[in-house]
Amino acid sequence: MAPRSRLRILALIPLVVVAGLLGRKLPAFAGDFAGALLYAVLIYLVLALFAPKASAVALAFWTGAVGILIEVLQATGLPAFLADRWEPSRYLLGSTFVPLDLVLALLGAGLATMTDRLTRPARRNHTY
Repeated sequence: MAPRSRLRILALIPLVVVAGLLGRKLPAFAGDFAGALLYAVLIYLVLALFAPKASAVALAFWTGAVGILIEVLQATGLPAFLADRWEPSRYLLGSTFVPLDLVLALLGAGLATMTDRLTRPARRNHTY
């Protein structure tokens, strides 16, 4: 596969952020589901921005790991404490531990990986 385009990733990040924020407006479970999946996609994009030549499998692994780490961190209460002091941190770290979000972090990593693999052009073989 060809290396990822940082310009394309930079263009996608705000779209995913807006979609995630809008997704949170959906009723109950649908909003949580959409938001959690798109949060994992955002993590994937940020990792891909810094490591555009990384394999999709490596990005999927690290996306899942970061998503699970953030969710487990929520169980400590630290993100809620920070959100009480600085509201925007809630968007980065969340505030409440929800066990289902562990699964959604992995599903979102898988969704991002599949999308990445299906949309990236194949590497061109040059024979001279």
